[in-house]
Amino acid sequence: MELRLIVPALQSDSTVPTVDLDGRKWQLTTLSDTSFSATTAKYICISYIWGYGRSLNPFNSTQTISDQTIKALEVVMTATRDHDVDGYWADAICIPQSGTSRQATLESMGYIYFHAAEVVVTLSKPIYTIINDMEMTGALDDDVLLTLEQDEWIASVWTYQELVNSTVSFASYDRSKTGLIVNAFDFFYGLALRLELYRQKHKVTSFQLQKVFPHLSAFEDCMLVWRSANPLSISALQVMSNMDKRVYRAEEPQNYFYAMMGAITTTPTWGAGGATIAEVSDRFMMMCEQKNDYSFIYSSTARDDRLGRRWRPVPGPMKSILSWHSYGGLATGYYDAAGFWLCEMFTYERSDKIGEPGKELIVQCFKLSDRATDSGDDVLASQVYETLVSIDFTGSPEYVTLENGFLFPQISLPQNSKLTILVSGNVVWPFGAPGLVIAFREDNLPTYIPCAFIGVKSKGPPASVLIDAWARAE
Repeated sequence: MELRLIVPALQSDSTVPTVDLDGRKWQLTTLSDTSFSATTAKYICISYIWGYGRSLNPFNSTQTISDQTIKALEVVMTATRDHDVDGYWADAICIPQSGTSRQATLESMGYIYFHAAEVVVTLSKPIYTIINDMEMTGALDDDVLLTLEQDEWIASVWTYQELVNSTVSFASYDRSKTGLIVNAFDFFYGLALRLELYRQKHKVTSFQLQKVFPHLSAFEDCMLVWRSANPLSISALQVMSNMDKRVYRAEEPQNYFYAMMGAITTTPTWGAGGATIAEVSDRFMMMCEQKNDYSFIYSSTARDDRLGRRWRPVPGPMKSILSWHSYGGLATGYYDAAGFWLCEMFTYERSDKIGEPGKELIVQCFKLSDRATDSGDDVLASQVYETLVSIDFTGSPEYVTLENGFLFPQISLPQNSKLTILVSGNVVWPFGAPGLVIAFREDNLPTYIPCAFIGVKSKGPPASVLIDAWARAE
């Protein structure tokens, strides 16, 4: 990667182009590995929306950048003039424009944002006014929530990794509000409160609230991770389920994976591979494995067909099995002479009917009526499935009844196959956990099917389970 910063111009160096911004002269400098460590430099990262307009890069007239970059940069420079920093980092200016250094830098965004002194978000005047008014008065009506829901910055895939790695504040594009900064914690707390008040006012469930405000729900999930202040504990499934509710430009699909990489690791990349969708998605999974997190296995994506890798999703877009915030830690695993193991897994068997503890949790979490409870497992499972579909579950309605709950596989389970039903014990939802069904064919080769388990976890301790006897560490 290359770390470039916009720093005050040195009067002694007349060979480097300078740019007048906020009444001062600035230059672009590349900081080398030997003379610089991001852990000691103080710089501010600027978060903003590019838009579609373009203008010349004043630091390099042979390149074009977003026509919002300089505007955002000046706003932040003005607002943070009294902050003790060495320089500023703005993506359009500081990321190399081509070559492996560009890709390596894109893969190192988590490192760049994690080591920043702070991140300042530049917001449009209407959005900034909403945030500032909420901080001052606590007011936020339904129309204002809808305005926030439609805001590009709140919905962007880049927002997640920018927030979870950093100390964040907000500034306005409105230059009449120069120097005015809104604290992120106050906004996050206020938004969470207003969403809860909306839910109570309209008598909707948390699932229904997410359907109305998918982007704000993703933003609220991001706040939960941001408060933990430990990006190393973020699982791939947490990131994937959040990205399910975010947007990226169809012409730049790689950004989806670069943003996820920035969320799951703060380690820089000094050399990068290819930049196709298949290559960057495979790179994302490799980064997760290096972190000892295999929760990407709970993607709804089809599986690889290569022996020893059949449990792994095929390279490509990776939607989560269920677009809901998970917690609990990482899905750890390991290789040994026997093959590949997943740690902390529960093994379940089919049951004729669901037990009372599972039924009670489902009725409570899904706000189901007593009539649904009294109507039998089919009606109960059907209502659960409808709710899951409302939050973008794309799996099969052909559920499996377990003593502890219901299992909804991504695809219909094969008939007349030996099934091993596994449910995560360390990556969970409030109402269940992701899982994996291993179906063994007549030739004894396994088929891996991700699933959503809805119910209570087993009382016994989870254990490591061998899931692929053909797998070997690479």
